[in-house]
Amino acid sequence: MKFNNLIIFILIVLFFSCTKDDGEHYGFMADSTEFEEKKHCTYEGVLYGGCFVEEGYTNSENDTNYISYQISNDTLIFKLNVFVNCAYELMDSVSINKDTINIYLKNTSGAIAYCNCDYKYSFFFTNYYDSHLFQVYYKPYNASNYSFWTELSYP
Repeated sequence: MKFNNLIIFILIVLFFSCTKDDGEHYGFMADSTEFEEKKHCTYEGVLYGGCFVEEGYTNSENDTNYISYQISNDTLIFKLNVFVNCAYELMDSVSINKDTINIYLKNTSGAIAYCNCDYKYSFFFTNYYDSHLFQVYYKPYNASNYSFWTELSYP
């Protein structure tokens, strides 16, 4: 009789613990956080400002390079101001490797003018929940390699 009660108890526990839990997973007394899907930071694109959009724009607001960020819900906007010669033609690319976001800038023009300018970038990343290290690399015209320029750790 005690053996039958033990089997009934085990079956009741299994019945209640193996029912569907909020439509995502099944488990025997499982902690729901154990099975949560980890969302990955995703690069969505970049908006350009400063010299990119203002033809012949030669005045600088800051006369300096700077980086900053802004967060809205799960979106992080990484802002970058690059103060360089206004004849430069800058190209950018982004790579995400685990907890590091690498931004690569390169000058594709050998031209030089008698002015400097702010090239402004706003890089957009969604599903941004964890801390990341942002590293920026720069490659001058005709250089063979990128060199480390600066970094920002968030948070």
